[in-house]
Order: sequence, then C-alpha cells, then structure tokens
Amino acid sequence: MGKKLMYGALAVSGLLTMLQPLTGAVVHKMTASVFLLLCVGHMIACRKKLTGAGVALLSLLLLAFASGVPALMQGGMAGAVHGVLGILCLCAMAAHGFARRRALKSTERKQKS
Repeated sequence: MGKKLMYGALAVSGLLTMLQPLTGAVVHKMTASVFLLLCVGHMIACRKKLTGAGVALLSLLLLAFASGVPALMQGGMAGAVHGVLGILCLCAMAAHGFARRRALKSTERKQKS
C-alpha cells in the first residue's frame, strides 16, 4: 500500500469516525476499527522515525478505542470519558500531522538547495 493511499485512507476513516452524530453508532464503530488498524499499519511503516510521542499517541488512541465499549453499553460517565479521549486524540493527531508535514517540507527544501 502506497504512503499516499494510506494517508488518504487514514484521513477518510478518521473523518468518518468523527462524524458519529451524522453517521450513527454502527458506522462509527466500523470506521473506528478501520482507523485503528490503519494507525497501527502507519506506525509499522514509519517505525524508523518512531518516537515516544508516537507511542503515546497510539496508546491514547487504543485507550479511546477501548473506552468506546463501556460508553456504548453504559453511557453517562463512560460516554463522557470516551468523548474527552476522542477529543484529545483529535488534537494530538492534528499536532502530529502538522509537525510531520512541516518536517517533510523543510526536508524537501534542503534537498532542492
């Protein structure tokens, strides 16, 4: 699987996962599962650049994924915890994407010089 295809699939599955109020619980669970598998694949593909922050991000994602089951069954506080973890994941992944994109652009500029 090419990197651009993987990044596109990550973006689409992540967006569909975030659109849970519009798509419903069934689509949310399926796309979250696909997103988690793609994140693990992305981590394996980029293992040479792996840092502690990457491991922390995947751990946060796994924690949010695991908190989804009690949130679905119980709601209430479990749902609130799942929502907070989901928002933290979103913020962390946005920061990760911004940092990596910035690093790639600076590498491209150095190669052109």
